[in-house]
Amino acid sequence: MPMQRHCARWLPLLLVVCGSASAQPRTAFIDPVSTGPGIRPLLELPGANQRDLRHYIAVDAQHANGFLYVHLVGSGGLPENNQQVVRFAAGRGYHAVSIAYPNWPSVGDLTTGLNDPAAPGAIREERLFGIDASPLVDVDASNGVIHRLTRLLVFLRDAYPDERWDRYLEGDAPRWSRIVVGGHSQ
Repeated sequence: MPMQRHCARWLPLLLVVCGSASAQPRTAFIDPVSTGPGIRPLLELPGANQRDLRHYIAVDAQHANGFLYVHLVGSGGLPENNQQVVRFAAGRGYHAVSIAYPNWPSVGDLTTGLNDPAAPGAIREERLFGIDASPLVDVDASNGVIHRLTRLLVFLRDAYPDERWDRYLEGDAPRWSRIVVGGHSQ
């Protein structure tokens, strides 16, 4: 009898662990150009014609924790190289996306030899928001990270309503209180 009680106590935990280990998130590449007007492909990246220039998403809607993880790749990087990070986040309950965005040349390459401590921040500001903050890059409002993320979330909300992408939007703007951002280098 004690063995039966012991097994009965651990069985629910075993089912949860085994069940979550076997769940595979849905993954997809999504062409940024298809998510909204004015968004252009990243043809300036080295070897662009041999690379996947799309956003990458992963979601396990059955085990969602209600938060979105946004992964920003480093200089010259693309989501194709960060699939494991995005899948890992999805496996932990996050809706997860890696955004393809203008990130080349690197901030270091652009600012080498400059004596302007504000230059790196201005480059990043322009890449994030698509505002004219730096003469060293040319990222318009449609191609900044925030706009690309917003358009991707609207696209996913409309295309996959059962996956609840809407919880990461307030109207057609990101709901930052439900979003975690991480990345590499930039």
